[in-house]
Amino acid sequence: MRLFRVPVSLRALALPTLLPLALAAQGAPPKGYQFAIEDYARAERFLGQTMNPLVSGTAGRPTWLPDGRFWYRATTANGSSFVLMNPAKRTRAAAFDHNRLAAALGTASGATLEGDRLPFPTFDLAADGKALTVALRGQRYRCDLVAYACTALPRGQAVPPSASVSPDGKSAAFIRNYNLWVKDPGERRRGAADDRRGEGVRLRHQQRRLGA
Repeated sequence: MRLFRVPVSLRALALPTLLPLALAAQGAPPKGYQFAIEDYARAERFLGQTMNPLVSGTAGRPTWLPDGRFWYRATTANGSSFVLMNPAKRTRAAAFDHNRLAAALGTASGATLEGDRLPFPTFDLAADGKALTVALRGQRYRCDLVAYACTALPRGQAVPPSASVSPDGKSAAFIRNYNLWVKDPGERRRGAADDRRGEGVRLRHQQRRLGA
């Protein structure tokens, strides 16, 4: 009987053995990474409350004035400052003397304030630029930027200390008798009935604005 020699490659011999191993490796689910407390601590260092104090010179949203100027709040190495810009004249200057305003507001409110950490995000500047109105702890103050003297503006029914005042100081939200109320902190009170009716109108107006 005559025998025939058939060549067989090593690759062909190894294929039946390696193929099941390769398929098994592909089908195995990847092992998830187990986060340790050190990982969370490392990520926490990059959160806003940690990083923001390390960055200075960032500018907030500008507030435009009728004469074409605008002001904005900028972060500094020690806190923040308000900057007044005049695009027509290409000038940039402090919106007011921060230290003198802090002293004037502190005298009027009884609080201790710092010029580079004024506790309000916005203010209303008079048309002539010589005065501003600002809300501080639920009370509105008008400050003369020439003499740097502040006086508390008359207000109606006082809002509770727990009220949340809007950034522009024109609205205060608080809970009374299990209801949510929104009112102007500086509004004069004309009587209990009128005041309640006015608050209800303002609340409905706020609900419409919020889509409630």
